Amino acid sequence: MEYFFTTKLDYDQNTINVGIGNNHFFIRKNVNIKITNDVELIYELFFTFDSYDNFYWVKPSIPLSDFKVINIEIKYENKIVFTDYHRIRDSRNYLIKKIAIFVHNIGAMGDTFSSEPTIRALSKSYGQKIRVYTHHPELFINHPCIDSIIKLTSFHSVGEYERNIPEKDKSEYIIFYTLLNHRLYGNNYVPHWTAIDLRQLSAIQCGITLLPTELNYHFYPNPFEPISDLPDKYVCINPSIGSAQTWKNEKWQILIDRLNDLNINVVIIGRNDKDLENKLNNGVGLTIKKGIDLSWKTTLSQAFHVIDKSDLFITNQSLLTMIASTTDVNILVLGNTHNPEYQKPYRNGSTSYKICTVNGFCEHQFCTASLKYSVLDSGTTNFEGVLVKCHLNLSNDDILCYPSVDQIYNKSLEILNKEKLWNVSL
Repeated sequence: MEYFFTTKLDYDQNTINVGIGNNHFFIRKNVNIKITNDVELIYELFFTFDSYDNFYWVKPSIPLSDFKVINIEIKYENKIVFTDYHRIRDSRNYLIKKIAIFVHNIGAMGDTFSSEPTIRALSKSYGQKIRVYTHHPELFINHPCIDSIIKLTSFHSVGEYERNIPEKDKSEYIIFYTLLNHRLYGNNYVPHWTAIDLRQLSAIQCGITLLPTELNYHFYPNPFEPISDLPDKYVCINPSIGSAQTWKNEKWQILIDRLNDLNINVVIIGRNDKDLENKLNNGVGLTIKKGIDLSWKTTLSQAFHVIDKSDLFITNQSLLTMIASTTDVNILVLGNTHNPEYQKPYRNGSTSYKICTVNGFCEHQFCTASLKYSVLDSGTTNFEGVLVKCHLNLSNDDILCYPSVDQIYNKSLEILNKEKLWNVSL
């Protein structure tokens, strides 16, 4: 059986006229019409065609002119039998174009994920799902504001990217570029990456800024896959051994041992910065007496679920801190040379909800986020924020910007006791 439908928008009457071809087949049949703007449901109707009607007038309660895109889906017996797509014209009678965004960051996944609030804001503004070009597609899986993800495989300048965009896309899409650095800008402007909220930097480069309520992150994981030997109750840690933003192995080992001595299970997730073979064979090189080492053994979706099921997540400032903020877990962050105020996740109307950053004791605290130290290190405030050297001339093992093991251990027990998650004593 073939189905013949037409749909027409009538803005004056605020109706969608649905024309039916094989109307005899639908006599007194239950049919479902769903109308969306690519992002959210506008109107849904279940109805029965009257005998030999050729048209049905759907009148949504929200003005159609409020939306840039209208999707119409018609179902019969839970099977989609017809879809239609209407792009609305602007006041100049030009069709509203589709939207694409290039997220330029080949290395840092956390920096890339900082563009997620901007993607949502653009999708909401244009009333449509958007195309995303990125080196890290796994960050945006299942996202309701994204209609397609194109994986980037190399690091090019904006001009090189533009030359490789099909002409059809150039005519059909408005293309935004975000998280550009000075090499891609082609001029002397360099975003001070550690002295700016990267969520706002991403937005600004797309011509907008974000309200505080728009600074939260959304992540849409795949379903949880059961993990053998995963404890029912545990503290989850993300050491990221080898990162410039975390402790050395020895301190993580001491923390794990002290938690295990209190019969607290510890689950390790995340990755280190050693060579890939060592990562896959040896994890992060830590020993657990009670718990399980899942480092380099989980997808990002699985990492989300492991964090979500934990009683406390202890981490450095990283992508997984941002992913954890999309759950309701307690988060304990190791401070470092970066100012946490530029990176704090926003959830439940606050940047302090169930999250605590423990800092060290350095008199030059947050030096990589300080414009003064940018000038001392590089002669300019337009500096990407890489720490050239410790300003107290300390080695990486002795840097005072990191908290001590005692600080993190005591704060961990304080949180677990306060939330009544474990009966432990200081």
